[in-house]
Amino acid sequence: MLKRIFLLVVISTTLLLNNCQKENSCNLSADDEQKVAILNSLYEQLQTDTTQFSIADRNLYLQIRAIANDVDALQDNITSNMSHKEKYNTIRANMQKKIAAVVALSNAHFNNNEAYLILCKNAFAVMSYDALERQYPKFLWTKLGIFAANEVRAGLVLALSVKSDMLRNHIDIPINNIPATNILQLASEALISGQLNVLTDIGSLVILNEYGNEALSNESWLTIEARKAFQLQHLAEEAYNNCEQEKYYDLQTKAAIQFGAHEQIYVLQPVWDDDILQNLAAINQLLLAVSDGQIAFFGEIYLGVNKTKTKKGYTVKFPYQSYDLVNPVHRVEVARNGFNTLNQLRKNKDWSYWLDESQIKIGYFLDVYYPTVELL
Repeated sequence: MLKRIFLLVVISTTLLLNNCQKENSCNLSADDEQKVAILNSLYEQLQTDTTQFSIADRNLYLQIRAIANDVDALQDNITSNMSHKEKYNTIRANMQKKIAAVVALSNAHFNNNEAYLILCKNAFAVMSYDALERQYPKFLWTKLGIFAANEVRAGLVLALSVKSDMLRNHIDIPINNIPATNILQLASEALISGQLNVLTDIGSLVILNEYGNEALSNESWLTIEARKAFQLQHLAEEAYNNCEQEKYYDLQTKAAIQFGAHEQIYVLQPVWDDDILQNLAAINQLLLAVSDGQIAFFGEIYLGVNKTKTKKGYTVKFPYQSYDLVNPVHRVEVARNGFNTLNQLRKNKDWSYWLDESQIKIGYFLDVYYPTVELL
């Protein structure tokens, strides 16, 4: 069963990547050829698996990956006479069905364990960004989204592991009359809720882009930032069709920054307005202050798979004076810095290979962050 699922996922991924590279006769398709080569080179490693999963757990995550990779199902029930807004809402509903399926799988496998459910939801988010980026590579947001979601996973694994250790050893420290274990659980739930809200929104926008980004730039129901993003996305795809690689990369990046502003201001702000996450943001600022900007709990983006297992990688630090996660302007600057850094690195041959290899590993859940203790 496990081997059959794995082989189906590998074959479908390779076909999807090959289909992507056939779309364009320019040298820009080299990006897709590189991903296929990396996937083939990792084939044996993906089969043997170096993460700390049981066969049953690996089977579960492959099932979650299969759900995430069925990108075509996100367009179920869309008809030609629908408005863009109706299409957007339909795609959102289809994404929510996928999330519900992942919740059912996790609850059945982990016996309704809330901590593991959070990690399964995160796995779906990471794998969905990977799948969307491969099927719609012209939409850059998801490329950074993979690494940002993986960085959130690192924080979730840490928070849930600490909570479990405290419960196991009967240690609990009240913070503002709330047990620390409760704060860690509630913060983790808030973060994964925000992550899935962003996935549902941006995933819908990624697919909506296929129905005409030039028209979308004039849709009044979209935010100003989203309309500007679609306008830039249209220009980027024109550059792509004209085989203007440098211009395509840079316009892609500008569009992604605008989409990032849309997500941070309108989708994620309600999450950071929550008292629990405001306390978490305050702790984050304290860590940054005492470490002279070297240590942060959340907010930095590691461009790699697992910073505890490899020395190679690139950590996108907080930009100067943009350290308050509660402030949407600061988070937009963090996103801007992340996209600009990603754009520069992918123009370098060695870093481009590293980014693609890391994405594939994250997408298959190879060497990823995972708790070393049983979660309670």
